[in-house]
Amino acid sequence: MGIQLEASDIDKAHQLETGNVTINGKSVTPPYFENSMVIQKVGNYILLYGYEDITIRWDGHNGVYVHLPPAKRNSTCGLCGNFNGIPDDDLKTPDGRITTSIARFGNSWSRPDVNEQCRNIPEREVQSPCSNKSEAEMNKIRGKCQVLNDHPFTLCYGSVNPQGFIEMCVQDVCSLNSTSDPDSICDSLTQYERACAKAGIAVMWRKKGLCPVKCENGMVYEPCGSACPSTCADHGKSKFRCQNQCVDGCHCPMGTVLQNGRCYKLEECPCEHNKIWHKALARIPVDCNDW
Repeated sequence: MGIQLEASDIDKAHQLETGNVTINGKSVTPPYFENSMVIQKVGNYILLYGYEDITIRWDGHNGVYVHLPPAKRNSTCGLCGNFNGIPDDDLKTPDGRITTSIARFGNSWSRPDVNEQCRNIPEREVQSPCSNKSEAEMNKIRGKCQVLNDHPFTLCYGSVNPQGFIEMCVQDVCSLNSTSDPDSICDSLTQYERACAKAGIAVMWRKKGLCPVKCENGMVYEPCGSACPSTCADHGKSKFRCQNQCVDGCHCPMGTVLQNGRCYKLEECPCEHNKIWHKALARIPVDCNDW
């Protein structure tokens, strides 16, 4: 999966692919600064922000989150809707018509490059993946998704209605065509977790046998960790304009800071000299001298 970002008044194309960020075809390593724009990597996320208070988060898998400031209300169009707070008119084609056909809506916004052709998606390819399931199969699938009705997800019910996420789970399991795959429900559960985190409720639900996440280099999993973690280099005084948000994933535990993908106690932080990182208290030879 890859994402390409362009704006009419920005002369650069930013392309995000798993493990890579390229700008006009040139590979760059986050954190990256370009005028007022910042590209940052936190956990599995790539964050892009700084242009007109627009923030884009990509989880490196299948989740893209776009946050617009209130000034952008009623001024957008396309696959992400018109940002007017009314979901019923989001499926609007470029000529202003509202459609109920997802295929027609998606095809209408197709924008092929020069000498490129985009195949129109037929209606049959966007039909519900559950449409050909028997009632017995659907009962198994619904039963698998009932985990969202259990603790600890119920702690979030007062803030986020789970019904839409249960339906998302059912569609996912139908699409993967497997009730035996334990990971078939992970995406929809993760989306509910993120919606709860956005509402200020951290749901700790992952465990062995239920979508576990393995963290390395001293990190621990958190459903709502800082999007701007402290590092050895900034000691909590980051040059990033930290966005008011949190991200799920592997984070350094309290009392430690991040540097080069690892967690360190502050007193054990490596130091940088001439763009080279050295262990704490290391002696650095410079010509005939030791620093």
